[in-house]
Amino acid sequence: MLSTFKLIEFIQKNIAGKSRGPTEREKQDSLELVKKLKEMDEAYKKATAPPKPDTSAIPVSLGLEPKTFTPKTDAEILEEAKTALAPSYEQKTQKLEKDRDAAIEKLEGEADKELNRYEEQAKKLEESAAGLSEKHKRSMINQGIVNSSIFGEGLLDIEKALAESSLAAKTALENKLTEIEAKINLARLNFEEALYQYDLQYAASLEAKVNSLKTEQEKIKEQINAYNKKIAEQELKYALEREKKIKELEEESEKRRLEQEERQREEELRKGYSGEKAEEMERRYRLALETYGSLDKEVALNLINKQSEDLKATLGLYYQRLIEEIMSK
Repeated sequence: MLSTFKLIEFIQKNIAGKSRGPTEREKQDSLELVKKLKEMDEAYKKATAPPKPDTSAIPVSLGLEPKTFTPKTDAEILEEAKTALAPSYEQKTQKLEKDRDAAIEKLEGEADKELNRYEEQAKKLEESAAGLSEKHKRSMINQGIVNSSIFGEGLLDIEKALAESSLAAKTALENKLTEIEAKINLARLNFEEALYQYDLQYAASLEAKVNSLKTEQEKIKEQINAYNKKIAEQELKYALEREKKIKELEEESEKRRLEQEERQREEELRKGYSGEKAEEMERRYRLALETYGSLDKEVALNLINKQSEDLKATLGLYYQRLIEEIMSK
């Protein structure tokens, strides 16, 4: 069996300078052959490669879901603050209105009483004047002077007294009603002022509530961000650990594969190829022999020598067989 070293020595001593060199076409065919053999080798390795380590038992992630947070707009926060304060605001304003209405109702009741009192007083004055007039008339009749000027003057005095009393009663009524109306107006003014002051207080409370809601929202946002950051760190740590574990499995698998290949090479060196691989290597050998076998021995050996590394890698044990076949021509 001719070793590679002896092949090189043979080429150097017996072929170099004594035969023609390969043509461009022959060189190209040799390169195409090597390319084809490499493709066959790659396809065979891919087809016969052991399965990758099963990582299905290693979850892709911890499954921690980040929380989402959609902050409320200023308008939404304002509406929420108004809703929160609405019950107390309505209760307070309703109380102010109720107190105002009660005060006005009481004063209007007093006005009604004064009117009733005035009407009764006016009626009594009328009745009293009528009684005095009748009494004066009877007196004048009894005295026989009913047709005298004294009778007329008496009636005028009664009417004058009635008019003065009625005017005094009416003036007292008007003064009292004016006083009541002033009190009613004051009750309305007091209500408006109280409502204004409460509106100021409400505005301050509303602003405080809005600020409180914004602070609370910011706090929730910070908590969610902190949580999301924490689980992101946990997921990253897990991803790195998972990657490391998978890499260890792959390295262990590759180690076993290389050990298996080494054992297989040793077995093949002793017994040669067998089974499916023998068929594969035979196809490669036949392809190489088809390319180089038709060339002059010196040209073929020259081309083989130039592509020796790739041919050794792709033909394996059949590389030596190829050389021997060419040498035997």
